[in-house]
Amino acid sequence: MQLKTLLATTPVRQVFGSVDRPVENIAYDSRRVQRHTMFVALRGEKSDGHQFIGQAIDKGASVIVAEREQKDPRVTSLLVENTRTALADFSATFYGYPARKLKLAAVTGTNGKTTTTRLIATLAHRNPGSNGSSERSTATPVVSVDRSRYHRSGK
Repeated sequence: MQLKTLLATTPVRQVFGSVDRPVENIAYDSRRVQRHTMFVALRGEKSDGHQFIGQAIDKGASVIVAEREQKDPRVTSLLVENTRTALADFSATFYGYPARKLKLAAVTGTNGKTTTTRLIATLAHRNPGSNGSSERSTATPVVSVDRSRYHRSGK
């Protein structure tokens, strides 16, 4: 995919370098960078991805996405407000918006969530065969989460 295609869907504060660059993968770990990789420098609790930009460029990154200005003639640098948001936006475009293909259902309420989700899971895993038999489905299992344990009352 071309960088200019990715830029059409993601807000960027400033671009340093050519937008006519191929992007063959996206990485936020410099150890996973290879030729034509878009490297996204994420700030973490223990380390800052901006410290690994040089390593990413040496390994073949063609595009750097950062929250601080980075200029290197070997790459195109993109200055963004938030690298985590940019990573999500660039990844969604690059991988063809996979979240749009997900089917999601939620069960809320005070009572009956576990029973309801188990019934749904049972139904989702059964495909009626042409002769009335049931075959296993490839549907994703339903998981019930009791949010009441995590919810704090305003009282």
